Amino acid sequence: MARSATQVNLIVLSLTEGESPLLIRLQTPMGYEFCYKIGRKTPLFYMTLDFCQRMGLIRGEVRFTYDGTKLDEFKTPDEINLEDDDVIDVWPPLEWGG
Repeated sequence: MARSATQVNLIVLSLTEGESPLLIRLQTPMGYEFCYKIGRKTPLFYMTLDFCQRMGLIRGEVRFTYDGTKLDEFKTPDEINLEDDDVIDVWPPLEWGG
């Protein structure tokens, strides 16, 4: 599947000293894409919270899935075997559009 030309935002979250970063892409059905550079041992909660704040969404109303499975936001990328450039799908509330 070819990617369309959309604006991509890169957000770098704090890393602990000596921690190697991982690039994770968040995509919505409407074509929004955010790339996060996050530490491998950083809970994904910080990334999902940042995304919702930037988009003006209530975190509890947004679903995040990885490989079709609901994302456990309190786990780290290492704990769920995320790799560089993996995609997390974002499912916003229905009234957001789509």
